Parts: sequence; structure tokens; C-alpha cells
Amino acid sequence: MENSKFVKFLILIIILGFFVFGAPPVLAYGVDTHAFLTSEAVNFYNRNFPNKIISNELKTYLIDGSRWGNRVPNPMNHFYDPIHSRGYNYTSKIDGYIPNLGNWQKSKDWAQNRVRQNHPFYKASAIIGSVVNAIQERKTNPLLGETETDFTWQRALDFYASGEKEKAFFALGHIIHLIQDKSVPGHTRNDANLFDSPYEFYANRFNLLNPDKKLSENIKNKKPIILNNLNSYFEGLARYSNNNFYSKDTIGIQSGYSLPKPEAYPKKINGLYFAFRKDEFGEDYLLFLIKKYKGEENLFSLNKENTGLRDPQNLVMSGYWSRLSVKSIQYSAGVINLFIEEGEKLKKEKQNIAQNPQNNFLGQALGAVSSFIDFLINSSQQAFSLMFGGDNLELLDKVSLDKNEADISLRRNETISSLRPFISVEKTYVEQGGTIKIRGQKFSPNKSATLFVIEPPRGIIIQKTLAVDNKGEFIENYILSSSAFLGTYFVYAQDVFAGVSTDRIKFQVLEKPKEQTQIRETEQEEGESLVQEKNQTEETIKETIKETGVQVPDKVCDFNVVQSPLRQKIIINEVAWMGSTESSSNEWIEIKNISGAEINIAGWQILDKGGNIKIKFGSKDKISAGGFYLLERTDDNSALNVKADIIYAGALSNENEGLRLFDSQCSLIDEVSSNPKWPAGDAASRRTMERSRDNLNWHTSSFIDGTPKQENSEPAPFFGGGGAAPAVPTPTLTPTPTPNIQPSEPLKIIISEVQITGGAGQADNEFVELYNPTSSAVDLSVLPLKLHIKNSRGTNNHKTLNFINTSIPAYGYFLIGPASGYTGSVSLDATYSVSGNKLVNNGAVYISTNVTADTDVIDKVGWGSQPAGGFETAPFPDNPGANQSIHRKLHLEPNKRFIDNGNNANDFEIQNCPSPKAQSKICSSNPVLENSAIPLKIVEVVFNPEGSDAGKERVVIYNQNDEEESAINVSNYSIQYLSLSGDFNDLKKRNFKTGQKIPSKGFFKIGMSCSTAAPCQGVDLSWSQSLHNDAGAVFLVKNKDKISGVNDSDIVDVYKYGNWPEINIPSDFSAVYNPNNLTINFTWSANPQLTYQIKEHNSPAKIIF
Repeated sequence: MENSKFVKFLILIIILGFFVFGAPPVLAYGVDTHAFLTSEAVNFYNRNFPNKIISNELKTYLIDGSRWGNRVPNPMNHFYDPIHSRGYNYTSKIDGYIPNLGNWQKSKDWAQNRVRQNHPFYKASAIIGSVVNAIQERKTNPLLGETETDFTWQRALDFYASGEKEKAFFALGHIIHLIQDKSVPGHTRNDANLFDSPYEFYANRFNLLNPDKKLSENIKNKKPIILNNLNSYFEGLARYSNNNFYSKDTIGIQSGYSLPKPEAYPKKINGLYFAFRKDEFGEDYLLFLIKKYKGEENLFSLNKENTGLRDPQNLVMSGYWSRLSVKSIQYSAGVINLFIEEGEKLKKEKQNIAQNPQNNFLGQALGAVSSFIDFLINSSQQAFSLMFGGDNLELLDKVSLDKNEADISLRRNETISSLRPFISVEKTYVEQGGTIKIRGQKFSPNKSATLFVIEPPRGIIIQKTLAVDNKGEFIENYILSSSAFLGTYFVYAQDVFAGVSTDRIKFQVLEKPKEQTQIRETEQEEGESLVQEKNQTEETIKETIKETGVQVPDKVCDFNVVQSPLRQKIIINEVAWMGSTESSSNEWIEIKNISGAEINIAGWQILDKGGNIKIKFGSKDKISAGGFYLLERTDDNSALNVKADIIYAGALSNENEGLRLFDSQCSLIDEVSSNPKWPAGDAASRRTMERSRDNLNWHTSSFIDGTPKQENSEPAPFFGGGGAAPAVPTPTLTPTPTPNIQPSEPLKIIISEVQITGGAGQADNEFVELYNPTSSAVDLSVLPLKLHIKNSRGTNNHKTLNFINTSIPAYGYFLIGPASGYTGSVSLDATYSVSGNKLVNNGAVYISTNVTADTDVIDKVGWGSQPAGGFETAPFPDNPGANQSIHRKLHLEPNKRFIDNGNNANDFEIQNCPSPKAQSKICSSNPVLENSAIPLKIVEVVFNPEGSDAGKERVVIYNQNDEEESAINVSNYSIQYLSLSGDFNDLKKRNFKTGQKIPSKGFFKIGMSCSTAAPCQGVDLSWSQSLHNDAGAVFLVKNKDKISGVNDSDIVDVYKYGNWPEINIPSDFSAVYNPNNLTINFTWSANPQLTYQIKEHNSPAKIIF
């Protein structure tokens, strides 16, 4: 059985075996493919950076490091889904056919998390997987043998700065491995594909001995991707892979991803039909094979059984590889360049520090050995538990890896304590523009420290890497800018090697004595700059600006031109249309360079809809990569305590306004409009309108007066009741590096509740509630949002919306209803006419961005017997009655998110107290109690009654809840049965009926073997299924989907009867590895010996450590 400890252990052996045998790539590119891609990346780097050539010897170490990255269980941390910002997260919808492997860290975090990589769990796992490493590489790990697990970006830089380039490039190889994995669609779409990944199978044919000869030609005219930080490389390549390619189990909209979206019609090649789309260069490439094309299907929502990534000529996979391999090399070469640049910078900082030639990593790390042994047993158990769920295995003292080896018991060593590092400052206050000396002591000698300075008032953190001398000390003269924020600053430092931080200390920044300052006005086309004294009056400044021609360009772009904004390179990033806490006239505009290079914006223009603002940038105006450009109205006081780049005149209106950014050719680059209201920002609290960092949507700033010339804040999360203002979160102290923004995934808005009638005399009392599950407000009128209603025959009717409000807030609601007939107390945000189709029984409703039926659909919900096309996967089976609604299920814990698995039948439930905008309490009759105990238990199964079984078999369920009015609604539950065969393909299922409940301390009887001839008497639910007389298992399940196994998370209770087979761990199980003939022998009682021959993988690197 799946829940036996022994089977879990064998699963681990199986996973190890896949890695050991070098069989199909089970979790990403195989080690040989990684080696090939790394070799090509170095060649590509050397061609593009001829002055910084990587030698063949260092290339060998880099390749070897990239091979080493596949050591189990590390590959579980090699996933990064940029759309949902997660590492690998087990999802039965995608990976239901494999064991629950748990949730793991994002690869971009793993690459930089030294504490995580040094966790005892990975130390223990390193011992378990040591046989794999020895076989794959045929040598011990060059760093600290089999238990070394720390191959972080910072550690590689430390080696480089210390002159240990072999170690540095070996560690960098691990980072390159992680980057390359971002070009594997399964790794960016949360699809483990444990045993079958078509793309990885295809890619595995290419290696150093069998290179892809076309790749050199494909990469010939390309350039490395140049970005300013490691996170941007992870983000950029992951988004490219996620948004443009499918993995085996994530084809189509039902996967939960809105991209890639195929063309509406297929391409026919050699008698086969393929879905396709155009790449970034306008060239067609194939997305997937359509196994049976009928000519009418929506290619984006085909059933999984009708799609595939394999075809006889590998046309799909060869198209994937030709694009993804190129991107992998471009990004890898860019990372190599970033590494060398940062390594040289750190090296210069260490040049004046005395080096200890005897310093040896192994000697320094001996202090960690005792703590490793201290946690070995517990961590080994954690490793099994984390990987496979359930109880800890308690197996280390029972399974011998050598028949002649006695059981080993590990004694806990005493903890070796060490002094924490600390820092101090020479004084507790400093003026703006001054310097404060920060001293660090008791740090790891000859390593590095990271200094963190937390600025008021928003908690923005400044981070700097410092070299530590051979005494374990550093001194940093921290210079405050002349415009530094006033107030209390906090400082702390982290010992990068030891992974520990100091306590925080603080100092005050005082205002510098006032001096007559000057402000820079906009340059003229010829580059002449006009400087005005800051104490000029507002009228004088306006007049001066007018005389320079800044606001009256020679050629004014047409504000009303019909164009789609490119939103490339430069964007409008933040707008203070409401002014500041000082004055409503203190308006400002911030634009941002989202590219990886400096942009010259000479001749570009910013115009407003009202014609009050006409700004033309001068010939010397440039924005650095990832940089900001601040435009302040009237004077340099509009953005408080932040220096302006340009002063302009002209006011923004609070309604019916707009801003457009044009380049020097009057091409529309970006825009934002208020129609009639701005999509974000709050005039009452003076919070600005900001662009979200992970997409291009707008949200209201978490900070009063916004974040001029700084990274935008995170929008405040909001769950539950509508109408309440979102809470402002405490700002995070960890800065988010500016990503290289790739084309983002379309907005996600879901239909969360639908009411179709208020009952007698209120047939038109209906509504549709929308919910925005993202972190950004959305202007639905600009989107534009279109509402469609379908009748019971599936006939479509587009409803023209009259917007009362246009913006749906982040984590907020938007209510749509008829202009007449709606009687609810919660106000509508948009209305429509009920003439034509209205919401009816067996109907459907969907939202899109197109008036054409079934085109550009954002979300849809169907109920009753709605025909095909009007629902996601399956309609909700019942029609809501009078004053009922169908309501999206809500996870009560831990974060109250709505369920959206792409199946209307399972995602919704009947709600007896409709709650538009969730203004009333959550009154769902059947909330999903994930991670909570559901007090339902199968207490009796009658499987072999006297005489005939017909009509006499029973399953009895009991509600153990003691609280009054705590009946549990089981409308969306099912009872499932598995006979003695144990084969889940034979699983039988019966759904509960709508409205069925089990009262507190009450019983619910299910009759089995029921028929017309032998009806079951006195039962609450009848089922014709008979129970096997010898053995079986009955499952109570909290949805209507068939379970995947006995460990399925939706199982509420299970009742096993008869001689249901249980598997116990044999006490004499052993697995013996023989390094001489590369075999592993598995033996246990009553079974023949199993011997596996292991495929050899030779490592090209020499032993250097």
C-alpha cells in the first residue's frame, strides 16, 4: 500500500536509482546534457568577451560543477515558477500520478541561501546519496567529501576573490546548472515529470560526445543576456520558458497557466495536426500535437488525452530545443560575465587585507562537523518525511548498506559554542552628507560579511558586501548622501560563512544646515541646461520653463493617436496625481528603465490628456539600467526629500485624465488613464499610484507619499469581507532586486459568486461577483472587461456594461448586476440590461476582453446541464434556488484564498446566504477545511450480512462535532470504494446529493447493493455498488474527484475491512553497493536477490582539493 513505510523507502531507492543509472532525465537535463550546454556557454562567452577568456582548465571545473548539481535531493530545489512565485509545490492536478514529494524552495533563493544549503537535512541526504555521486563522478566531492552541500553564489565569489579559481568555477557550475534548469518548461511550470518528460528525453541525446551541431549556428548571431543581478537571470529565463512552452502535464488553459496561447487554428504537417504560435521573431513554432482534430475545438482547452508533446518526427520537441537551448546559453554566458565582474570587485576589496596562506576550508569547517553529527539521525528521518510525507521512517538503524556491517548507533556530541559577531559605530548621530564609521568584529577570518543599513521612513535596506581580514574584523566608512532621509537608521551585519547575524544597532541622521541650493531644469534640445535658484517663486519657475521650450516641444506628439503601448525599456512607474501630505499641488511622475542597458531618452515626450503637461527630454537625458527618472511639478519639493531630475509645470486632474509616454519618433511607449478615476492611488491618505514589480499592473502604494526613486512597495493583501480598506503591511527588510521584466502573463480575474434569481417576483434579482486574486488593482474599463451570458441552450449574449466604478482593487471584489431588478444592499460597480439573455437555470456566464463569443476568455462558470463550451472542465451540477448562489469554495486556512482548479464542478458550492463582495460573514455551507480536522468518521461497514447482500450492505458515517448548529454539508463530498484488487483503476465512486448534511452527533447511512428489486430501507443515500465479502476499503472524500491513492490529501477517513493487505518493513532488508563492479544488490526475506548494473558516468575534472 502507498502509505506503508517500506514502500516509501523503496520510492527513495527508485529515485536514487534513476539518478544512479543515468537513465532518462527524471528531474531536468541529464548530467551529460548539462555538461554540453555549459561547454557551449563558455565557448559563447569567450567569443563575446575576448579580453576575459576562460581557460580550458577552468572550463573543465565549470563543467564538472554543472554535472554535480543533480545530486539528490537537490534537484527538488531546482524549480522556479515565476507566475506563482514558488519552487516545486506538489499539486495533484499536475503530478497526481506520482508520490507527494512535498514543497521545496525556489531555485533562485536556493542558489543564494547558504544557511539552507548547509541545513542538516541536506547533510544527511548527502550521505544517503553518496553512492550516486561516486558513480556519476567517479571521485569524491572536491569540497569536504560526500557531506559538502554549500555551493552558493556568495561562496563561489569568496573563492574567486581569494584566488581559488578552480573552486570558484566548480561552485559556479552549480549556479549555471540552476540557470540551465530554467530553460526546462517543467521546472518553470511546477511539473516534476518524475518518470516521463518528453522535452528532457529529447534533450538528453545531446552531450559532449554527441553535440547538437545546429546549436552553434543558431547562437552565432546572438549576444549574451546582460543583467545587473543574479535574480534577474532566474526571473528572465524562467518567464521565457513558462510563457512560451508547455510541459507534459500543463498543456492548455486547464493547467492553471494562461500562456502560451496557440493560434485559433492548427497547422497540418504530414497528415498530423499541431497547435502553433509565433515566437519573438515572428516565426511559427509548434506547441503540441493534436491527436484527433475535429475542426471545431478550442485548441487552448483541449482534453489532456487529445494533446501531446511527442510526434513521430520530433517536430514539437526539436522546435522547443532549438529555442530553449539558445536562451540557456545566452543567459548562462551572462551569468558567467556577472560572476567575473562581481568577483573582480570583491577581489579588489580584499587586496589590501593580509591573507592567511594556511587558511584551509576543511580546517575552518571542522567546527561544523559536531553539529552535523548532532542532527544526523533526526535529519535523515526529516529527509524521508519531507520528500514523501507521512511519519518519519525510523529506518537508519535497521537497514544495513553492507551485509557484514553491524548496526551503527550515532552518539550525540556536545554542542560547540562560539561567540557571535558584533558591530559598533563611532558615534550615534551624523548629519546629512556625513560619514559614520562601522566596525565589525568576531567574523570568520578572511571571508566576507554583508552589511545591512535600514533607512527610515520606509525600511528600505541598503546592502553591501565587505571583505573580512585575518583577525575577523572589518571597518566600513559609510557615507550618507546630502539628501539622506532624516531619522533613525538601523545597522546589522551577517557573517556569510557562518550564516549568523549580529544584533541591530542604530544611529540618527540629522538635518544638514540649510544652504542656497539650485535645481536642474529640463535641458533644451541643444543640451543647454537652465539653472534656477530654489527660492524663486512658482510663477517665475513656470515662466522660465515656458521660455526654455521644455513644455512646448518643436513637434508635439498626437496624444489621441490610436496605438497599443509597447511597454518596452521605459515605463511610467509611479504617479503622485493626488499630491503629497504637504500639498495637493506636490505632484510628481516617475519613469523607470526596465531594460538591462542604459537608455537615452532625448526627444521623448510625456503628455497629459488635458493638454496641461508637455514635457520633452533633452539630449543629455539618460536612464541607467534599472534606474529611475523623477519629474516634479513646480519645484524640487514635490517629492519630499528626493532630488528631481526635471521640474515641470502643469497639473494633473483627479478624474478623466491620462498620461502618455512617447519616444523620439512619437511611438507610444506607455500610458495610464483615469476613466473616470485613476486605476490606483488614494487622495485621502496621499498614497501614490505604483506599478507592481512582478507585472505591469497598477496598485496603491503601501506608503504615504509613495516611493520616489525607489523600488515600489508591495500592495497590501486583502482577504474576506469587501468594502474594507486593505491593511498596509509592514515593509519587508529584504530588498527585491529589479528584475528584467519579460512580457507578463495576462491578468487573472475570477468569477467568485453568481446568483440567478431572488425567487417569486424577483426573477431579475441576480448578480455576478468578480474577484481579483493578484497584488495589483486593475482598471476594467481599460482592460476592457466584457460580460457574456449564455442561456440553457448555450446561446451567447454579450452584455454592454455601464461602469459605475472601473477599478477592481488588489485582492478585492467587483459586483455586476442588472440596472433594474437587483435588490441587494451591496452597491453594484457595473450594470447591464436584462433584456435578451439573463442568468437562468442550466446557464453560464463568462468574462473576456472581446465582444466576440468565446474569444479571449478570462474566466467562465456554467451550472446545471449547460452545454459544452460554457464551463471549465465540467459545469457545477446543480442550479441555485431562490436566494441561493453558487459560490467559489474558500480555503479557510492558512490564507483564505479562493479555489480555482479549472473545474466548475469541484470549485463551486451552493451557498444559502449569498454574500456579494463578501460583506456579510463567510457563511459557506461547505467550506474546504484544508489542514484542519474534519470531524467525520466512517464508524461501520456492513459488507457480509446474513443471507443475500442485496439491499442490506451499509456504510455509516458519524459527525463527531459537539457544537450546536455544526452540521456538515457534504454536497460536494463523495464515497469511494476499492475492492481487494487494490488497483486504483478499479475505484468506484458515488457522489453525495446537493444539500445533504450530517448533523452534530448525527449518523448518515449509505445503503449498498441497492436496486429497484432490492431497495435499501432507512438510508440517506443509496448506491448500487456491492462490497466484496472478503476485503475492501471505503473512503470518505471531500470532493467528487477520484482519489489518486491512499495518501490523497482529500481523504477525510478510510475504513478497511477483512484481510486488506498491509505491507510491513522486513527487518532483514538490505541494499549493498559494490564499487568494484558498479552494482547494487537489494535483498530481503522470501524474495530473490535483485541486482542492478549501474551505468558509469566519468567526470572530466581532476581531483584538485
